[in-house]
Amino acid sequence: KEKEEIHLVFDGFGISGNIFIANYSAASSFSLLCCMQLLYLENKIGAIVTAAEAFFSITPNSTFELFVPPIDDSPQQELSQFFDVSFQFIDKNIERTNVLVHCYSGVSRIAAIIAAYLIKKYSFSLKESLISVMGFLSI
Repeated sequence: KEKEEIHLVFDGFGISGNIFIANYSAASSFSLLCCMQLLYLENKIGAIVTAAEAFFSITPNSTFELFVPPIDDSPQQELSQFFDVSFQFIDKNIERTNVLVHCYSGVSRIAAIIAAYLIKKYSFSLKESLISVMGFLSI
């Protein structure tokens, strides 16, 4: 069984919410997500991007706002077509809460989505955005 870990990859420093990443195992663990809500109120996750439509299993409820772009778990999947809609969802929600971005393995799709967000929102270079994400990926 994969570890159920959620990692902070972008700190909003109290100005905005934070961005967290997780693999499918952690993101689908409702008990882990709720535990974060109770133990770490400053780390409350209120929005989730699921970058793996085929593996979507989080039940919509009033605790989390969900966004599930139709991304296939395939090396041939063109991710750039989902950058703008993912950006809009993250940007809308990060003003009020923390955002969790996850895919099945917790590697390439979330790295691409978060890197694209950091580049567009904060003018990070590609290198800066990948450094922010790569240290926590399950490679």
